[in-house]
Amino acid sequence: MGNNQEWSVIGQRLFQNGTELYCGNCQFKLYGQRYCPNCGAKIKYVGETDDNTYTVSTSSTLDKVASVSNSMQKTGDAMSKAGSGLILGCTIPILLLIIILLLL
Repeated sequence: MGNNQEWSVIGQRLFQNGTELYCGNCQFKLYGQRYCPNCGAKIKYVGETDDNTYTVSTSSTLDKVASVSNSMQKTGDAMSKAGSGLILGCTIPILLLIIILLLL
């Protein structure tokens, strides 16, 4: 896979094991490169310790983020519907009580 200085051993292993790798800076697909071919950012793979680098995003990480986001959206929608129902459910009896009190 080219010069060892341009490739990460850990990155190469991740790629060979089927992990999809993306640059943490520009989301360009990687194959274990040490520097992103698209934006030139220095890449740090999980388990490596070097400062001033971008940590790689894997497809499984992105899938987890999308799943959590989707779950949060569904929860928010459900809470919104429940809140609307609660407002209507409480408002009508209160209005009826006010009208009854005014009529007395």
